[in-house]
Amino acid sequence: MKMSSDTRKAISVILIYVPFLSFLIGMAARLKESFHSRVKPQRGDSPSRQYSWRWE
Repeated sequence: MKMSSDTRKAISVILIYVPFLSFLIGMAARLKESFHSRVKPQRGDSPSRQYSWRWE
């Protein structure tokens, strides 16, 4: 079965960008996890304003 050059280019672009996007999503998840572990809840705040923006 022959593939056209456009089909080969499309497949190569997909094979390049899928791992790259997966890497970016993984990095974003790690940064989010890291950020939420640094934010501490303040005592006496309502649940809607539970987190402070002070870095400790």
